[in-house]
Amino acid sequence: MNPGPQLRRSLTFWAGLITILFICFAWWDSRSHITLVHWKQVEVNSTLHGLLISRIPPWKEPLHFRRRDRGPDSDLALFSPFDPPFLVRKKTTYEPHSTTRSPLEVNQQGIVDLFGPGTWILHLPYWLIVLPLLLTWNALLIARARRRKRSITHAPS
Repeated sequence: MNPGPQLRRSLTFWAGLITILFICFAWWDSRSHITLVHWKQVEVNSTLHGLLISRIPPWKEPLHFRRRDRGPDSDLALFSPFDPPFLVRKKTTYEPHSTTRSPLEVNQQGIVDLFGPGTWILHLPYWLIVLPLLLTWNALLIARARRRKRSITHAPS
């Protein structure tokens, strides 16, 4: 039996493929653009090979969307596409900067320190989003293939 035609009609296959393609496009786009959505106190920012999810003071507008070019003098070369995830919070006491922190983490700590208490930024790199998505998608496709194979072998003749 040829699995091609059945896979082509699978909602699991197409939903996973479209989702992965969208996230890979966002990853690629984050190299040259900054895309930001701000709603109340939460801001989601697609930039520098990942998502920056922040809790910052609210803006005047309840919902704000912005997109802009990174520019020719971008510091993108400092950041790796495979930087680890991190969470930075507003410091209450002085702590010297660690030499093991990535340049992006040090940069974001400076931004958080400008705002009041309760401010934080979570960086989720796109590789950390794509990897579990691929594993889940493959597991669902394998489960679907086993279910189809079982239904074909147990089908009444």
